[in-house]
Amino acid sequence: FRLRPHVPEQLDVSSLERHDPPEHLRTGAVVIVVPGGGYIWHSDSNGLTFQPTAAWLNGLGIIAYILTYRIVPEGHIWPAQLQDFELAMHIVRQAHHNSSNG
Repeated sequence: FRLRPHVPEQLDVSSLERHDPPEHLRTGAVVIVVPGGGYIWHSDSNGLTFQPTAAWLNGLGIIAYILTYRIVPEGHIWPAQLQDFELAMHIVRQAHHNSSNG
């Protein structure tokens, strides 16, 4: 899902993609995977980097969120990338806090 659905997608493509482990393995742990690329590109742009990472985490019973953050070639300079991570942390914490409290 998009981090900022109220902002037009052509201006902000930041998103989180959730990967859940099988029910019988779930530990309650959550990890946000932030692909590298030096704010210029995403190392997962070909879909090869994050899928094995998410699968590995899922095999350990961990929910994996993959963050796609804003990058420099799209016109987003630092600290936009940090802001995307901070917002992702807030969203994930809120979602898992709410689900653990009924």
